Amino acid sequence: MCPAGIALIGALCSVLQSPAGPERPADSPWRVAVVFEVKGGRRTYRGVVPNPGALPATAPVRPDQSDGLPGAAERHYEIWYSRDGETVGFRHYPGRGEIAAVSADGVVKGIGPDDGTAARLFGRMRRTTGPAPPPPRNPEASIACPGSRPDRIEWLCRGSDFIAVGRVIGIWRNAYSPINGAGPEQHTVALFAVEEFLLERYSLSPPVLKVYQVGGYLGRGFALHGCPLLNVGDRYIVFVYSPAKHFVKHKLPYIEGTFPPYTGKLADWDEVSAHYGERSSVLLTLAGTMPMDPSVSWMPWKGEALIGVPERTAINRIRAVVEKLRPLPREQND
Repeated sequence: MCPAGIALIGALCSVLQSPAGPERPADSPWRVAVVFEVKGGRRTYRGVVPNPGALPATAPVRPDQSDGLPGAAERHYEIWYSRDGETVGFRHYPGRGEIAAVSADGVVKGIGPDDGTAARLFGRMRRTTGPAPPPPRNPEASIACPGSRPDRIEWLCRGSDFIAVGRVIGIWRNAYSPINGAGPEQHTVALFAVEEFLLERYSLSPPVLKVYQVGGYLGRGFALHGCPLLNVGDRYIVFVYSPAKHFVKHKLPYIEGTFPPYTGKLADWDEVSAHYGERSSVLLTLAGTMPMDPSVSWMPWKGEALIGVPERTAINRIRAVVEKLRPLPREQND
């Protein structure tokens, strides 16, 4: 069984023995729509809409329509609807009055007239899904955050499945671990709007990540030393790991784990794990890059710095390392 206080990746020790749980209802409501403006190939976060309603109606693209489809280079808005375990995307073209259904890699799968959906969503946008919660009140200072602490950019990149620049726009879930447990162990999933991917190891991802972290705000709160939680509203570079890409060939409907005496759901397969503790994220500020937890040192560190430098410098250093690592290893999980 998995010991108490471990990260999401550690909880996989019980997944292989777990029976399949109930499927997510096919008609479960979409919880948010995340809106970006795309101009000149650059994605800018514009807002999030809680409870956005039904998906826009589109018709499958016919072969004879392919030449007339709008391209990604044309100014447009991306609207990504998300619910537990699933995220789907659309493009809204203001100049055409059309909405297109798109995959994560930008392939147009359907297209239809804008029936006013975009205007309704834009009118309800907010910067975050809600206010930032206060820090956990009961940090477990004697329990160290699990996971390794890479001491150079290369090792941060090698161990990550996604490296992304963006903003925390809300709390997707704060629950006990597992969600049918009674604590004190708990987890928080942050909703992260991606402006730019620096690494997508296995496949292209929607620009909305659900980042699973140890700790939370329920009851007296729960936090481990060296496991700071992402703060709603702040911008970060995140280095995250995708459990769906590792270990398990026949995926269950959700990730199940055991924190004695409870066994149950820990996470959905589309969630990613911040498994490097305080080195899983770099806080981006106008003054430059900072540790996500100023009380926890990044030392020892070798090679070029990621902390205390301008944002673009940090991004360029990561890009240079990622280029040196190509071709990246691919998943062998049929």
